[in-house]
Amino acid sequence: MNLQRYNRRTHIVEYMIKLKAGNEDNDLEVWKWFTSILEYLGPDGMSSDESSMEGVETVYRVKRLPWRRDIAGYMDIIDGQRHKDSDIFSAQGTKPVKRVRGTANPQSTRKAVRQLPRSFYDGDWYNGLNQNRQDEVDASDKEFLWYNVTTR
Repeated sequence: MNLQRYNRRTHIVEYMIKLKAGNEDNDLEVWKWFTSILEYLGPDGMSSDESSMEGVETVYRVKRLPWRRDIAGYMDIIDGQRHKDSDIFSAQGTKPVKRVRGTANPQSTRKAVRQLPRSFYDGDWYNGLNQNRQDEVDASDKEFLWYNVTTR
């Protein structure tokens, strides 16, 4: 499932870059920046879901990745583009289902992706690791500039 989510997001971002290439005064650089986030995280850096029922509706509770910086808003922008441009993106695959995020959701047991730039890790999580665990994570000193991205 994480590979599918990663591939879908990568496809969306690649398409948006092609669509916006050559146009001036647009958000092409933001979509290129999204590509770099996806490349760093890879499939193992994508969140997973646990399904539950709310009334008669199936919802997915997004499992928290305690090690990862909060990037839910960025992933929501990418995922939202698929629904916003439904005439462009294929309706194949899973149908959109309500995804609920929150601190009450279950925590993922997936191990942290190793060798990411330090800024990709949750600060409290990383600082709570002992030296041996920090060495295992092997965070990179490479700088990564984070943007504050909003949509209209």
